[in-house]
Amino acid sequence: VVRELSVRDGVHFDLVAPMNEPGSDWWKFDGHQEGDHMSAGQQERVINLLQPLLGRNNQHTGIEATDDNDELRTVNTVKAYSSKTRSQVAVIASHTYSANAPEDLGELSRSTRIPLWISEYGDGGRDGLSLARRIRDDLAQTHAQAWVYWQFAEPDSNWGLVQYHWGEANPTPVFNRKR
Repeated sequence: VVRELSVRDGVHFDLVAPMNEPGSDWWKFDGHQEGDHMSAGQQERVINLLQPLLGRNNQHTGIEATDDNDELRTVNTVKAYSSKTRSQVAVIASHTYSANAPEDLGELSRSTRIPLWISEYGDGGRDGLSLARRIRDDLAQTHAQAWVYWQFAEPDSNWGLVQYHWGEANPTPVFNRKR
C-alpha cells in the first residue's frame, strides 16, 4: 500500500503503524472496535518482515510501534522485543487512555534512544479541561516529541474535537463545548 500510494500519487510516508492496540483483546472480527490483538512475538514478526519491504525502492519509511492502549502495555511489549526488533522501530508510540506509567514510558524512550509519540488520546469531554490536563501531563511526564488527538472530526458523537452531522449537503461543524 505504501509503495503503491507513493508511486501513483507521490505521497511520502515517514512512518507506518502496522498495528493498533495489539495488547488489548476487545477487538473481534466483525466487531465495532478497531484494533488487532497480537502477542509481542507476533508484533516482532510483523516488524521484522515489514522493515525490509519498506526499505525497497528507497522509500525510507520507518515503523511506529506499539500503538498500544496504555503506557504500561507499550513499555512491557517494547521491552519484550529483541534488540534486533527494537532497532527497527523508528518511533515508540503509545495511547494514553489509561495514564498508568508515564515515567516508565519516558525512561524507555530515553534508554533505547527511540523517539516517543503519544499517538492517540480522546475523552469525549465537552469543556476541554480533561484534554488540557492530559496533554500537559503527557508532555511533562513522558517528554514525548509528538502528541496526537484521537480524531479531529467525528459524526454525531462527542469523541471528535469537532462534531458534524452525516447526511447534510453542506455540514456545519458543531464544536464540542457546553451549550
